[in-house]
Amino acid sequence: MQSRFSRRIFGRTATLASVSTVLWPANLSLNGLAPTLKLVINPKFIAFVQKAGGSGVVGQPLTNTFKHDGHTAQLFENFLLECHEHEDGQSDPSDVRPAALGKLVSGNRYFREIRPFRNSAHVKYVWKTKHSLRFGFLHMWNQLNKGTLLGNPISEEVPEAGGITAQYFEHGKLTYAPNRQKPVQIGPIGHTYLSALANTTNASYQISPIPPTTPGGLVQVHIELVNTGKTAWHSSGKQAVDLTKKRRLQPIGLP
Repeated sequence: MQSRFSRRIFGRTATLASVSTVLWPANLSLNGLAPTLKLVINPKFIAFVQKAGGSGVVGQPLTNTFKHDGHTAQLFENFLLECHEHEDGQSDPSDVRPAALGKLVSGNRYFREIRPFRNSAHVKYVWKTKHSLRFGFLHMWNQLNKGTLLGNPISEEVPEAGGITAQYFEHGKLTYAPNRQKPVQIGPIGHTYLSALANTTNASYQISPIPPTTPGGLVQVHIELVNTGKTAWHSSGKQAVDLTKKRRLQPIGLP
C-alpha cells in the first residue's frame, strides 16, 4: 500500500556503539539528561519490563531517566516508557505505560486508512485506528498482549530499505524480513528517536489533503515547512535554506 505524509520529522542518522553504550554529541542536552556510559533500568520501570518479557522485548536502556511530556521517562531500544506518578510523587508498576513512540518516530505520518472487512484467524481489522493486522504481524501483536505494549496499528504494511516490510503502531514498530532467523521482530526505533533528539536541524512539513487523481495525472500540493530544531535557518552561506526554487511537477502513480 502506498502511503502519504502529512507530517514528518527529518533527522540525521547517528551511530550507536552498542546496546549498553551510546555515542553522545558533545553539545547534546535532553531536558537535563546527562550522558553516561553505564546505563541501567530505573527501579520505576523494572517491574513493567519484566512483565513485558524483559530486555528481549523492550530492549536495553539507551538513556537514564528524563522528563517527557511532564512524566519521568526512560528510552529503551524498542520503546519509550513513561511513569505517570501521583501528585504525591508516589508510583507503582501500574503507573508505567509506553509512550507514543511509534507516532513520534513516524513523524505523525499519515497512512491512508482502509475499509473495514470481516476478521479471520489470520487477518484483523482494528476499528479504533482503521488499519489492519495480518499473518506474522498479527501473531506478534497477539503475543505482546494484543496491543498493550505495541498499541494499535497506525499504518498498513509498508516497504522499507533492504527488502524489509514494516508496520507502525502507536507505541512501536514491527519489521519482517524472510531471510532472518526470526522473520518478524520488534523494530529498535529507540535509536531513531535518540538520533532525532541529538539533531539540532530538525524540520517538519504539513501537506494539504491530496485530491483524488487518476494514475499518471498531475496534482498541485501545498506544503508548509516548519523549523522544529534548535538551529536558525539562514538565507545565505554554506548551509543556506532555500524554499523558493520551483520544479516541474512530476506525474505520481496512485494505487
